[in-house]
Amino acid sequence: MLNSDSKTILLNTLQSHWGYNSLRPHQEGPVFALADGLDTIALLPTGAGKSLCFQLPALFRGGLCLVISPLIALMEDQTHQLKLNNAKAATLTGALGRNGIDRVLENACLGQLNFLYLSPERLEDPMFKARTSRMDVKTIVVDEAHCISEWGHDFRPEYSKICKLRSIFPEATWGAYTATATKDVLDDIKVQLKLEKAEVFTQPARRKNLSFQINSWGDPEVEILHQAICLDKKYDQGSGLLYVRTRAKADKFAQRLISLGVNAQSFHAGLSSDTKQKRQRDWVKNKTRVIVCTSAFGMGIDKADVRWVLHFDLPNTLEAYAQEAGRAGRDGLDSECIAFTDNDLKAKNSEALTNQFPSLEVIQAVYQSIANQGRVAIGDMPNNATEFLIDAAIDKLKISRTVIRASLNTLQRRGYLEVNEPSMSSGSVVWLGGKNRVLNEEESLNSRLSNTIIRKSTSPTHEIEVNLRSWSSMHRCKSYDLLNSLASLDACGLIDWKPNTGKLKIVWTTSRIKASKVTLDIEHRKSRIEHLSSKLKSVHDYSEAVSCRAFEIDNYFDPSTKEYACGSCDNCTLDSAGIKSALSTAIPSKGVSAYELIRSFPPGHR
Repeated sequence: MLNSDSKTILLNTLQSHWGYNSLRPHQEGPVFALADGLDTIALLPTGAGKSLCFQLPALFRGGLCLVISPLIALMEDQTHQLKLNNAKAATLTGALGRNGIDRVLENACLGQLNFLYLSPERLEDPMFKARTSRMDVKTIVVDEAHCISEWGHDFRPEYSKICKLRSIFPEATWGAYTATATKDVLDDIKVQLKLEKAEVFTQPARRKNLSFQINSWGDPEVEILHQAICLDKKYDQGSGLLYVRTRAKADKFAQRLISLGVNAQSFHAGLSSDTKQKRQRDWVKNKTRVIVCTSAFGMGIDKADVRWVLHFDLPNTLEAYAQEAGRAGRDGLDSECIAFTDNDLKAKNSEALTNQFPSLEVIQAVYQSIANQGRVAIGDMPNNATEFLIDAAIDKLKISRTVIRASLNTLQRRGYLEVNEPSMSSGSVVWLGGKNRVLNEEESLNSRLSNTIIRKSTSPTHEIEVNLRSWSSMHRCKSYDLLNSLASLDACGLIDWKPNTGKLKIVWTTSRIKASKVTLDIEHRKSRIEHLSSKLKSVHDYSEAVSCRAFEIDNYFDPSTKEYACGSCDNCTLDSAGIKSALSTAIPSKGVSAYELIRSFPPGHR
């Protein structure tokens, strides 16, 4: 137990770095436990100040705190906020280059950092491994800890590597934090991270300022756009989010909203990093009112004035829905969370779940297709990655992209191969021409381009990503001319230019075998199907429930929750007698359009 003097120092740290005089009641337990050197697990709802629950005690404890996190955007956002709060923090990403990574790691070894953020994949980096013996790591934090559980909604196999840190830093205190986990997932986090004796703190998912509604009337595509326009007009301050399933839907809905006069932008993983950063920044600064996005958006973004969150169909798990809807109303003011669905969308969700588990014959055919495209013979184990073009496999095998992706995931989990995604850049260059500046009286494109690459190059082996759009803008030239210039410099031996073909890179982790020898873990596959089907059923049950929506979400995470009525969701506010009265009042003697009449009621009451 922390004594009173320690608590005073802790609260002084809170005031001096964050400007707060006290913690929220639900933050005290996890903060005091970790500060006291006790392994800690905390389940806190979105917007509850989860990051502070490990950042404050880690700063109080001193030494270096390693924070393992799944997303670069999430890590960079938290690092930026820590720096604003006068803490020393850095994020390890490939964008730093080898020299940049080396510099950050050296600062960590010299005690010049309080926090070092990194992904679980980075734990295998030889540069990181070589420095661990010199790091004074006193705290290890696993953020978004549900990712380590195979029964969580966002399982990531690479999270299994985290536990290796126990033997490297045996004296460190551990913390695991998540906003979305059932009791089974929390129990699994304990096992996977060896935190059986950890202090566990949980907080109900409910936030009283959020009202939940389900709209199952009409065409969801039409109704969600109509509602977005209405909400944009209703709230003249703040902003909104519209979640969709695919990149194409994000772009389509954003364009439709723009054409209807709404200040909107799309956001998804298919955009360049520069574009994503600009659109996120514009939304945070209220230069953009509405973001139409996939699940790629929002993690770690703590924007207080999000007044509404709409979903075109619900995600496949209530964990994901609670996390995404929970980005509304973090300032404590009333906010609306509305999902639009119908029977067709539910059927597509069930079909998509089935597609996640292709038959053994299909998986074997995909394995054979990889070998055929790479000309890999049985018994071979190529040193270089095999390029795999999904479109060619689709034409050959007559199966969908989703099924091929699912087959690749299965092959990777079974250890037959590793799948590396192509980068979003147009390619990469390595400067081969030495460090002398290229002089040219005419300042040709080749000369300007060479000087740009020289400035960015940190070593003779440093690969520099080339984003065609941004580089063309930088050099005020057409993309076609830029590509010709890169090809010309490559032909002269000044650079090694590797254009991005868009193909997947397949690394063979074992020697290639006969496709018919590829096997599945049938029992594990069966349990996964049952588990994910159960989660999807919970989502469908939620959308069809007649009891309080907030209670349904709380009860999902904690079945011991006593039934209550939030008083603000569509089910709690449904007044059949009032609706009949309103209908009679709304219908003039001359009649009215039934379509517009129905729309005069809130989405959940239609």
